[in-house]
Amino acid sequence: MGSFVGARAATTTATSVLLLCLLSAAAAVDTSYESGWCNEEEYATADPYARSVEDMLADLQEIAEFFPVINGTLVVDDGGGGPSPCYGSRTCSCTNDWLYVPRCQSCFVEAVKQLRSRCRPHRIGAQIALKDCSVRYENVCFF
Repeated sequence: MGSFVGARAATTTATSVLLLCLLSAAAAVDTSYESGWCNEEEYATADPYARSVEDMLADLQEIAEFFPVINGTLVVDDGGGGPSPCYGSRTCSCTNDWLYVPRCQSCFVEAVKQLRSRCRPHRIGAQIALKDCSVRYENVCFF
């Protein structure tokens, strides 16, 4: 029985170490800035495209929570059927482990935050690439 108790203690310790490693990996999203650009053209605050941009940036951050497909594109319009669609895309390089959804989710949130701080408001398009993810939006189809 002595060897069984020792094996059980070793298994418990190994399980605890594995769990700690997995939790550390989930928090280890690299959001360091790599590149980006901001379109020089602007839209007016009252332009219906403004709502499309806000909806797109929200969707690029939040949709990862609901869909396991992290790399993809979206099209959002102003809701009025007008000619103001916003096209968006995002990619995530965190997809090599089973914790990719929360890792990509946090990376997308940070990417949009950095995009907003690096580009002046009302740009018709912008892109940012962080180490583990990228986000882009435009007023024209680019995919």
